Amino acid sequence: MRTQLRSTAFHFRHLEKLLVAGACLLLSVGCGPTEAKPDPSTQAVVSGSVLKGGKPIAVDSNVTFFCEASGAQAGGKIDALGKFSLTGAESKTGIPAGRYKVMIRPPVKAVTMAPSSPEYQQMMMSGATQKDGPKANTSEIPIDFQSLESTKLILEVKSGTNTFDIDLDKLNY
Repeated sequence: MRTQLRSTAFHFRHLEKLLVAGACLLLSVGCGPTEAKPDPSTQAVVSGSVLKGGKPIAVDSNVTFFCEASGAQAGGKIDALGKFSLTGAESKTGIPAGRYKVMIRPPVKAVTMAPSSPEYQQMMMSGATQKDGPKANTSEIPIDFQSLESTKLILEVKSGTNTFDIDLDKLNY
């Protein structure tokens, strides 16, 4: 009986050591691979302004930069002075340097109608059926800049600080 108790105690000590070693191994491995952080020396901070005829475009217009090579994308909103700052996925490090297509879109107007109102239902029905064909561009932003497919505005973003002052009337596209 005494031998059996010693044997059981021996097994528990070994089992305890194995459990501690296993826990340490799991903690050192973690929950899986971590994504590598971008190298700050290859990142860019982008800001600037968008004007039309020297005047700021509409407040809350959207500026989007998209890099086809890396798939990186960043966006920002226009303030009252026409200025913007881009925010990417890694807002603390900026966006990767590269060649970016630039899309500029007018602000999205908030719907202030109640969903049950006849005006809202009419708006939704007319928008869904497209009876009137494409809507006319009522924005001060030329239609060519309002999609990534049609924009011809391409900017080279370099690592470090970049400032782009864009006047839509001065672009020869």
